Amino acid sequence: MQTDRYKQVIVHCGLPKTGSSFLQRLFLHNTSHLARHSIHYPAIEPSKRHQGNHSIAFITYSAGEDFAVHIAKRLDLESECDTLLLSAEGFAKPALQAQAADRLVALFPNAKVRFIFYLRRFDHIIESVYSEVVKVNFCGSISEVFYPTNVLAKLDPFVRAVGKPNIVIRPYSKALWPNGSIGADFFAAIGRPEVWQDVNSLVGSKVNAMLSRPAIHLLSRTPIQEKRSVLKRISSNPTILPKDPARYFRSPSDRRRFNNTFDAHYRQVVQEFELGNVREFFDLERYDDDPLWAPFSPDVKAMKRALRPSIVERLYSRAQVLNLVGQAN
Repeated sequence: MQTDRYKQVIVHCGLPKTGSSFLQRLFLHNTSHLARHSIHYPAIEPSKRHQGNHSIAFITYSAGEDFAVHIAKRLDLESECDTLLLSAEGFAKPALQAQAADRLVALFPNAKVRFIFYLRRFDHIIESVYSEVVKVNFCGSISEVFYPTNVLAKLDPFVRAVGKPNIVIRPYSKALWPNGSIGADFFAAIGRPEVWQDVNSLVGSKVNAMLSRPAIHLLSRTPIQEKRSVLKRISSNPTILPKDPARYFRSPSDRRRFNNTFDAHYRQVVQEFELGNVREFFDLERYDDDPLWAPFSPDVKAMKRALRPSIVERLYSRAQVLNLVGQAN
């Protein structure tokens, strides 16, 4: 395995809800185009569940196996390209940060290793995380959702491994991307804007698609063992629940207050990495992004009409229904 031949290794450390899935689909869909520009995006062993290399950090490996060995065993790192491109959300997981940073650097001794992060303001992240966790293992309101907000702590192992100049921080803000495209922004950020002209960007128009508020609400009250069947029924017929034009549970003013509690942290991140104007980088002035917002109140009668009444009855006792009607989630 000739990992010493690469001149540079670009590692996209996808943080949750920052367009990672879009970029990973983009890379996977354009491996031949990338190769023409001497960029190798290796695929993991064929699997319907694990495409590209975005799942490499999550796949279980033998206890005690070196992280770099694990990567090398499961990815096709052999290539005539000068640049290796990796992308995985798991690289930024606390349990893997030190290994991902130090061992990837050691695995490519002759390469310049750079880590790419997109940062997003926290009110948007929480709303998006909430829409995902209710599908799997979370029951409760958005105020109970946990998301680690110490960005500097996440970045520190990578800074120590390669130095601050090799950490590329980009805003998760469509207004600050070239032509509003995260794909164009990524290739510009790594110093290869010309690559974007050659890739096929038709991999889905939405960077982060969220469930509707009624669907999220229903799943937030669904016991874990019931979630899969309820989600399947909702997915098979998107019109089964009441229409709701609003996107977020929190009001614009509530989200502004929420972000204000992180003002010092936002400023520290921007100052540490010289990212310019903090309010521009994190898009902290714009709260008209949900123009049809109204407080959410669950329409339990409509849910009973849409789903089998027996399903709703199992999810909501009479007392719960009385407590929920008219309340915002």
